[in-house]
Amino acid sequence: MKNVNRILGWGHAKVLNNLLEKCEVKEAISDKFGNEKYIVNSLPDQWKNIELHQLTKAERYTAVAAASILARNLFCEWFEIQKRDLGIELPKGASSIVEETALKIKDMYGFDKLNELVKLHFRTTLKII
Repeated sequence: MKNVNRILGWGHAKVLNNLLEKCEVKEAISDKFGNEKYIVNSLPDQWKNIELHQLTKAERYTAVAAASILARNLFCEWFEIQKRDLGIELPKGASSIVEETALKIKDMYGFDKLNELVKLHFRTTLKII
């Protein structure tokens, strides 16, 4: 996707699609991270007519705050699972420590494993491949 907003839009659309398959709603709220078309364009055609509200600080709405907490929990759990499976602490962000860890993973497990773990189109990754 080569763009963080496209990745976020796809992820939000995927979650919204899963929810819409279970219950019928006319509108949805999302935290604003970019143009609302990032989400709408990733939705299946049957959901494109939903009224989508993208708001800054949308976590003031309980549902958005709860979704954010759940997402952060899954994010942290994923890092813990990878740490356990690889035996390596995976630092977050973009730094020399992140680059060193990525090189270590590539050396120990190969490029295919690195490909499973990192966003290869980001500038940090381009430095090590």
